[in-house]
Amino acid sequence: DAMQVVYAALQPAVRFRKADCLDLPPVTTQEWQASLTPEQVDAVKSMRTQMVAEAKNVQITAVNAADKINKLRQILCGAVKDPLTDNYLPIPHEPRSKVLLDAIRSASAKVLVIVPFKGIIRALEPELSKHYSVAVLNGDVTLPRRNKIIRDFKETADPHILLCHPAVMSHGLNLTEADTMVFYAPIYSNDEYQQGIERFNRAGQTRKMTIVRIGAHPLEWQIYNMLDTRSETQDNILKLYKSLLSA
Repeated sequence: DAMQVVYAALQPAVRFRKADCLDLPPVTTQEWQASLTPEQVDAVKSMRTQMVAEAKNVQITAVNAADKINKLRQILCGAVKDPLTDNYLPIPHEPRSKVLLDAIRSASAKVLVIVPFKGIIRALEPELSKHYSVAVLNGDVTLPRRNKIIRDFKETADPHILLCHPAVMSHGLNLTEADTMVFYAPIYSNDEYQQGIERFNRAGQTRKMTIVRIGAHPLEWQIYNMLDTRSETQDNILKLYKSLLSA
C-alpha cells in the first residue's frame, strides 16, 4: 500500500509555479546555425556509410542507435572519443567555435557554455582562453575546486566564462551573474536542459536573459526539438537513427 500511504501523508499538496511567485526579466531563445568543416563533412559521410551497412546485417537496437548518434554528435562538435584509449581525437571545427565566440561577444554580462562531452570541453578551453578568462565545471573538478570556481564567478571579474558539462548544473546552484547561456550542442536530457536554464533564470537575476542554441546539422535541430517536446524516448532515438539512414 506504499502509494496510497505516501499519497495520504502528502495531503494537502499545493504547487506554486515560479512565474506566480517571481517577477523575472524575460528569457529569449535564439538558434544559431554553424557550418561544418570539410573534415567534419567527410567524417559524417563515412559514419553514415557504416551505419547503412550495419543496418543491412543486424537488428539495430535503441542502445546501438544511441551509440552511433553520440559518435555523430561528437564529430559535429569537433572531437571524437577513441573507444580503445578513451582519449578524444580533435577534428577541425573552426566555424562552430567562431559562432560560439560571436554568441559570447553579444552578451552583456558573464556567459555559461553548456557542452555535452568532456573531450569537447578540453578542446574549447584553450581556444576560448585566448579571448576570455575561462573556468571548467565537469565531473573531473574536485568539490573544493568547484566551490572556488563558483565563488570566483559570482564575486570577482574572472572567470568570465564557465564551460559546463550539463550533469554538474545541479539544483540550487545560483549563477545569476550570467545573462547568456550557450548550448554548444544539444543534449538529450530535458531535465538537465531545464536545470541548466534554472541556474541563471532565478531569484536575483536583474538582466534580460538569452539562450543561444548552436547547431550545424539537421540531427542536432531534431534533438533540440525532442527537448522542447519532452520526447527523448528510445523509440524517438530509433526514429532519429532511421532518419539518418534515409537522408
